Amino acid sequence: MIKPNVSTCANPKCSAKFKRLGDGKLFTEPANVHAKREPRLIVWMCSSCLRTHDLSYNRHTREFVLVPQHKRGTAA
Repeated sequence: MIKPNVSTCANPKCSAKFKRLGDGKLFTEPANVHAKREPRLIVWMCSSCLRTHDLSYNRHTREFVLVPQHKRGTAA
């Protein structure tokens, strides 16, 4: 589970700090998932971690999950 946080990278093994838009990517909870009065979950992942990981959103538990990308160029 990834806790809502935009000040540091969503990857718990990374220590990168959010400094400016355009470096990395913001992930937001889909608008139709949460109750209207609850804030949307937002997390940030740094550019370096984006090369090796994705974030998946679980609608049932309302949480982001860190998912390693498959290595490119290898047989499935």
